[in-house]
Amino acid sequence: WALAFSPTGGILASGGEDRMVRLWDSLSGQALRVLAGHASVVLSLAFSPDGRSLASGGDDFSVRVWAPQDGALLECKVEGHPRGVHALAFAPDGRALASGGPDGVVLLWNEGGTGGAG
Repeated sequence: WALAFSPTGGILASGGEDRMVRLWDSLSGQALRVLAGHASVVLSLAFSPDGRSLASGGDDFSVRVWAPQDGALLECKVEGHPRGVHALAFAPDGRALASGGPDGVVLLWNEGGTGGAG
């Protein structure tokens, strides 16, 4: 359902119906780690420009931010998207994350964790 390359291209993230985000070595195809936490289908993925964060959005209405290096869950946002998170994009400087859903609502999450509808 969702794919994203890290900025260097060395890692490919995938997500889908099994509710997991999987990280792969894009050259060897070897599985690196599995990130568990979504309660439903993973619909969207985005790496931060520096590659230190990976955002995942799901049909469980949540946006989760992970550290791809060790798989740690850095943040979980569950407010604002009543119909799932179908799109994610980091700002070029990595200090904000935009999330969108099929209801047409776009939320902008600042580095401090605050969000606002757009």
